[in-house]
Amino acid sequence: MITKNMSIGDAIKQNPEIIQILSEENIDFCCGGNRVLKDVLDEKKLDVDSFIDLLNRQPKKQYSNMEDAIHLNREDLIDYIIKTHHMTELNMIEEIDKNLQKLIHVHYQHHGQELSHIYEVFMTMKSHLIPHFAKEEKSDFPDFLSKGYADFDELKAEHEQVGELLKTLERKTNDYTPPSDGCLTYKRTFQLLKELQDDIHQHIFLENSVLFLK
Repeated sequence: MITKNMSIGDAIKQNPEIIQILSEENIDFCCGGNRVLKDVLDEKKLDVDSFIDLLNRQPKKQYSNMEDAIHLNREDLIDYIIKTHHMTELNMIEEIDKNLQKLIHVHYQHHGQELSHIYEVFMTMKSHLIPHFAKEEKSDFPDFLSKGYADFDELKAEHEQVGELLKTLERKTNDYTPPSDGCLTYKRTFQLLKELQDDIHQHIFLENSVLFLK
């Protein structure tokens, strides 16, 4: 049972399906997974008891295999993160990059400025994520498996940077809403950006609130 004095991370471990509700209220569950639910709900000016009741009424289902992933051992969870999140996100990043370049060229007359700003933030995030993934796979994760420790503070700080960039992208895309005159590529690209954000949020949660505590 979820209680108001639980951390967000512990609540998700009780039922990963609540991620959808947390996302709808813009409650940070990836980098902010260690925060107490009551404190966050008070800040959001949400009725604590009603919201906790809503979370407890959420049916338990499989949420992108998250529930199974939470219970994996350290080695299997690292393998899951690499294959399910690193690889998926890298593929999405490459498609988004190509699409944004195309959109800037095709829609420059009417949306050039906003698309340029979006692309600048996106490329900053890409420049963070690619070396971050490589460092985790080649250094941090092997150290964690062999020594039982990695530089979690540095990794969490890098996660925070990406989290802030995602918030900026969300603002600059009007919550990933394409303009009324946007073509199919425009709509596809904004949909991909939203899917990338969701995947990264789940990914960071699994590292910060599950893997690093094992």
